Amino acid sequence: MFAAADNLTPVTLELGGKSPVIIDDQIDMDVAVSRLIYGKCLNAGQICVAPDYVLCPEHRQEAFIHAYQRAFRAMYPDFEANQDYSQIINQTQATRLEATLQDALEKGARRWCALDQEAMPTAEKRRWPTQLLTHVTDDMRVMQEEIFGPLLPIVTYQNFTEALAYIQARPRPLALYLMSNDTEKRTQVTTQLHAGGMGINETVFHVAAEDAPSAALATLAWGIITALKLLYL
Repeated sequence: MFAAADNLTPVTLELGGKSPVIIDDQIDMDVAVSRLIYGKCLNAGQICVAPDYVLCPEHRQEAFIHAYQRAFRAMYPDFEANQDYSQIINQTQATRLEATLQDALEKGARRWCALDQEAMPTAEKRRWPTQLLTHVTDDMRVMQEEIFGPLLPIVTYQNFTEALAYIQARPRPLALYLMSNDTEKRTQVTTQLHAGGMGINETVFHVAAEDAPSAALATLAWGIITALKLLYL
């Protein structure tokens, strides 16, 4: 921005960040997964606001994995020939994702393929089903970088306050999703957490509201209102 200002050069600010999905203790798991999996599988996860990791109650982790596998198989029957699923965009990105996956596995993560335990994906084969990862830690690349692809780490928590604290202790998310029908938990998330955008019981769709006012338009409107106030003082 500093260099651009010196030369009066227009710039575009692209926000980034890891986008978590919080699953609460009560919501029907199949419902939660059906809302989450669309956003993660759309363009094989290669969307800036795609779910980047899942915060799941520890005792529901196995149920989440099985529900995700069921939903994935139902969405993409005959996976290899299915034209509704995207591949990783190029070899460079496939190599990056393979290295990220290998880094996690070498540091203790466990892999759960969305198509049961299919063979390990490689960079040469750019069409990957979602790779769910458990036992992830902060020293893994998959928990440090924006994934932008079909890897989905699962972080477990004991209580909802712990889940909120996990997000608060990290850089603010680009998008934040909550799977919950609990009014109190919805209020906690929307008042205690900061993110570029939020969705409740959905993923990705908040950026599809094309008639929502943009930040630039809102700033312009505020400037006009302020000018009018000064004019009539």
